[in-house]
Amino acid sequence: MNAVVGEGSQNRMAGLMRAADAFRNVRAVATLFATFLLVFLVLGLFGLTRSSGGIAVGFLLAVLVWIVGVSSAGIQYMNQVHGLDARSADPGLIGAVLAAGKLIALAVIFFLCSLIFLIPIAILLFICKIPGIGPFLLAIVIPVSTVMSAVFYFGLWVAFALSAPAVWEGNTIMGTLARVYAIARNRGLEGLVMLILLSVLCGLVAVLVFAGIGTGYAMTLGMAGSILNQGIGGGGMMGAFGGLFSSLMSISSGMRGGGAALGIAFGTLLLLGLIWPIIVAPWVMGLNLVYVGLSEGLDASAAEGQLSAGLAQARQKAAEMQDLARQRAAEMQARAQEAAAQRSASINQSRSAPPPAPTCPGCGQAITAADMFCGNCGYKLK
Repeated sequence: MNAVVGEGSQNRMAGLMRAADAFRNVRAVATLFATFLLVFLVLGLFGLTRSSGGIAVGFLLAVLVWIVGVSSAGIQYMNQVHGLDARSADPGLIGAVLAAGKLIALAVIFFLCSLIFLIPIAILLFICKIPGIGPFLLAIVIPVSTVMSAVFYFGLWVAFALSAPAVWEGNTIMGTLARVYAIARNRGLEGLVMLILLSVLCGLVAVLVFAGIGTGYAMTLGMAGSILNQGIGGGGMMGAFGGLFSSLMSISSGMRGGGAALGIAFGTLLLLGLIWPIIVAPWVMGLNLVYVGLSEGLDASAAEGQLSAGLAQARQKAAEMQDLARQRAAEMQARAQEAAAQRSASINQSRSAPPPAPTCPGCGQAITAADMFCGNCGYKLK
């Protein structure tokens, strides 16, 4: 059995080399290229408003466009992994938007999980404020919480990374969580190793692409500056990228600048748009390959049933706690009303009761206001 498991792991590791097949899917590559151009267009148009509110709205819209575009390409790559035809398996705009919505919902769920994880650490740190034993507890809490945080956030990264291809496969949010839970329970360490290997491979590709294209860009921009007398590219590669920045700024400042500057800016934009799919496409394809390889042979129905039962139990407990809180609040309100009624009755009684009759200080016998002496003991009253 161990030999079979080891052979399956080797096959899954070797399957990462298929990430280069991403460039065979021309429609997905074109989707990523169009996504980059749309993101830059949204940022540029809202940047023209020159207001913080407009720039913030533009940034949010650009993020949404980016998520929808990558989701569309991810669905196409997932269909490619499953051997479906590229044209018949095109998700369309509605499918990409629905997948993007699921990813945003999952991001919110994982973010809330990260906040919940910080609660016990904060409680322990507050306990460490106790005089005397606080420093000794702190010496234990710091390393333990650091290691636990590292493990938790690595696991959260793996879970969210595998959630994306699960959504692109067409699963619901609950189904996605169930499949990620099944993978983490059975092949979590293998998934972490495969994602790290994929990140290293894509990182090397990005470095090589930027090194090669950056060198060519610097040479071309330097020659353009000399021939066109634009005053760009004089400081080597740093000067070239300085020219890139100034050219792009000419667009965001209302398309001001000469024709050559605008041509350089648009050409640079197209160049960056071509680089974007080269870096992103293998990563998206690799995520799908990692997910499909890890989920192969796993039964997620049991995990989905456990999650559903756990959520139902949590909802039941939350409802019971809510009912208990309402009952306690009603009891406290009734007690408060009763106490207020008693105080009101006491005040009204004290206001309506007649003043007590005067008595003799010597013997306590009743007297009148006109008496000079007490008729019982002769005590002088006035």
